Amino acid sequence: MSHPSKCEHAVYWPTADEINLGCQQCNPDGLGAGKEPMLPKSSGDALMRGEARETCAGCGNLRTYFAPGCRHCGKLFPEDSTRECGRANLHQGGSCPECGSTVHYDTEKKSIWECCDCGARFKAPKPKGRES
Repeated sequence: MSHPSKCEHAVYWPTADEINLGCQQCNPDGLGAGKEPMLPKSSGDALMRGEARETCAGCGNLRTYFAPGCRHCGKLFPEDSTRECGRANLHQGGSCPECGSTVHYDTEKKSIWECCDCGARFKAPKPKGRES
């Protein structure tokens, strides 16, 4: 089938489609009901949002970086061997291992999710507080 890349309403029309599914005038019935995507609760989860915030004992300045001393007054923070340096490109739990998307579809198995963006299936994260 050959047609221009846009329909008569100037909406992009993929060559493989018989009718322009993306144009509401060419396809007034719409796409029908499909799976409902599950959106993440917060886009800030990968930025360590749930962790307690540390402040300087000397001036009260909020620690927003990983350095041994306060950038405001210079006082050293106490040594903490459990504190990890935040990594760039940190992925939050439940993100797709293939593309990193946090939007997914539920599947027939509750322990498996399907990525909305690339279609990959992966294990759903365990809810916080559940060990098994």
